[in-house]
Amino acid sequence: MPSFTAEERRVLAAALAGGAPLECPACGGDLSRREVSRPREVSYVRHRVWLLCPECHRSGAIDLPPDPTGPSF
Repeated sequence: MPSFTAEERRVLAAALAGGAPLECPACGGDLSRREVSRPREVSYVRHRVWLLCPECHRSGAIDLPPDPTGPSF
């Protein structure tokens, strides 16, 4: 399964942060979004989503910035 390029992931991260509709940067298809659970072995909190395109089958994980309204550690 092909992955999104680094530039495509940057575009998608900006779209997610800005609340824009999620379109595949390669083919324009609607992306599906799946939350990625943090493994217990990871000591820091990360908010990651997995984006998949059902049209061209590209996919990739996107790290989202921390939620400013969330808990501070």
